Amino acid sequence: MKDEELDRILSSEDDLIPSSGFVSSVMEAVRQESVTPPPISFPWKHAMPGLAGLAVTLGWIVRGGMMQPGQPAVGQVPLPALFTTILETATRFDAGWVLLTLLLTWVLVKFSVRLAR
Repeated sequence: MKDEELDRILSSEDDLIPSSGFVSSVMEAVRQESVTPPPISFPWKHAMPGLAGLAVTLGWIVRGGMMQPGQPAVGQVPLPALFTTILETATRFDAGWVLLTLLLTWVLVKFSVRLAR
């Protein structure tokens, strides 16, 4: 296409007429959009127990990483024999993370059920 042809096409002042039904379809879409309810916000109130559990777990991990090996934790409460046996078994088989995950899941489910009541 040459410059003269392009200038001629662009300089012509033809009226632009929308196709039939265009205006009504756009107005219908605008009306539909105005009637649509706003989107549901994220349920932060229900996510807080999980976020709190995450914060506690991360704090526990950081605190455990800063302790000297073999040094007892400050204010450590002796656990019953059953829990001590479970912890020793988990340590022997390197299943501490699995045990921690199961325990944390159980605590969070119990807390969520209590919150739901």
